[in-house]
Amino acid sequence: MPERNKFLKTLVLLLLIAGLIIFIYHDLPKTFFQQDEWSAFGHIIYRQSLGGGWLSDYFFSSAGLAHFTPLNTLFYQTQFKLFGLNFSPYAWVSIFLHLINTFLVFYLALLLFSSENLAFVSGLIFATYSFSHQAVSWVATSGGTLNSALFLLLSLILFFKNKPALSVLSFAISLGFKENSIFLFIFFPFLGLIFSRETKIFKYLFTLAAFYLALRFFLKINAPSLSGQATLASFAVYLYRILSLPFKIIPQGFVSARQLISLAKYWLTNFHPQTSEDLIIETVGVDLICFLLTVAFCFFFWFFYQKLKQKKQIKEIKILFFSLGLIILSGLPFIFIPGKAGYFSLYEPRNLYITSIGAALFLSLIGRFFLKQKPILFWLFILMILGLHIKNIHRDLDNLLEVSQTRKIILEQIKASYPDLPQKVIFYTESDTSYYGLPAEEKILPFQSGFGQTLVVWYNSQENFPPCFHKDVFLYELTAQGYRECQGRGFGYFRDFNKLKQALKESNLTTDSVFAFEWQKNKNKIFDVTEGVRRKLKKETF
Repeated sequence: MPERNKFLKTLVLLLLIAGLIIFIYHDLPKTFFQQDEWSAFGHIIYRQSLGGGWLSDYFFSSAGLAHFTPLNTLFYQTQFKLFGLNFSPYAWVSIFLHLINTFLVFYLALLLFSSENLAFVSGLIFATYSFSHQAVSWVATSGGTLNSALFLLLSLILFFKNKPALSVLSFAISLGFKENSIFLFIFFPFLGLIFSRETKIFKYLFTLAAFYLALRFFLKINAPSLSGQATLASFAVYLYRILSLPFKIIPQGFVSARQLISLAKYWLTNFHPQTSEDLIIETVGVDLICFLLTVAFCFFFWFFYQKLKQKKQIKEIKILFFSLGLIILSGLPFIFIPGKAGYFSLYEPRNLYITSIGAALFLSLIGRFFLKQKPILFWLFILMILGLHIKNIHRDLDNLLEVSQTRKIILEQIKASYPDLPQKVIFYTESDTSYYGLPAEEKILPFQSGFGQTLVVWYNSQENFPPCFHKDVFLYELTAQGYRECQGRGFGYFRDFNKLKQALKESNLTTDSVFAFEWQKNKNKIFDVTEGVRRKLKKETF
């Protein structure tokens, strides 16, 4: 009976966590694709059109670049084959993967704490952590990030279960989804040191490291030479990034980017009023705030460590260093990002997903220690944390839902107005608003990537466009305009009326090829202005 009761308790706790996750993310399936999904779909369509050799080409064509994630490629392609442009299933897959990861965090915490209550608390915090929810809510990145974290958690669990071969195998699978977990090459020796574990894992780790480095080197030297590849930074830059890593990642594991920016803005506007530009605030200002917060954190960490040491709580000390090591090293892979993207102060929220595992364990440990004699205060502390994070996620999802509904309405109305396209077509749009940090004169529709490429993918299922329309991210850049012809078909997108006129002349097209729409933000509506634009074109061009 005791075993049965323990099983039932565990089941109830997991069901409570599952219910909370579904409650938090129940609106996610009502949202829509955001940005990189459209580019990924275009790549998939293009690669599939290549015929028998598309698979190897798709996996390895960019191997010499920053990413080599064949399992994520296969995962995303499988989703596209099953779901197409039906967004809801993508969202439910993302929620399901987050649910599985939360269960694994629960089990990992159970192995570390030997307490179901603390495992439950760790699972709750991880499930609701708003600083990293982008890994769940943005389906373009969820497949790689969530699956990589899933197998990373399995790898850690198998390490503590003393199954070194399976642990390293899970690590290898995690790398195949996304390189976020590459820090385990350092983290496992660290764990062996603090937990004093004699294990054969280092033999398997060395084998995996040798194989992985040889594979990446082989792919690098055999990758095609691409123009515009991001350049590597100097040794001094990488040394600075490594040294500054703890000062950036530790505060961002516990404080939101929005709060860090607010603190930086307050600091600079009050003490350095001559430097009020947003760029300075979000770089130099944020770096300064992160440094100060890390110094404060180090004092607290040392105080907490001394308290645990005085009470001879050796297991808790090991968990303390485990969680801190996981937080710091989880940021390590991102300091090697090539090009301008590598120079950042704020980690992208999706890149804090693994960091949030360490943060959840750390907060559980802190809460239990300081409020051990007053369980009511402990649960109030946990409920306060959960409430703040759930509120933040709901706020972000509400904003995403509003934007998503607008985008779906625009695309559905355009397709309803012109369900069948001529062999050669040009879409033209006008807008009264600038979005996403563009200059005021750059008025676009409320989409985070090029609307022309979105239309190509949106219409592709029935139009079956030739491969060239999906090649070289045609029309994907946010402000992209242009026209392309191949295999008897033509497709173009313009916002500039003069460029539209020029394209018609150069391609010898009639005004019947043009479909035009006008977006009015205040009315939150798009209008078909095709007839008016065609008349204007005839008057000025023909």
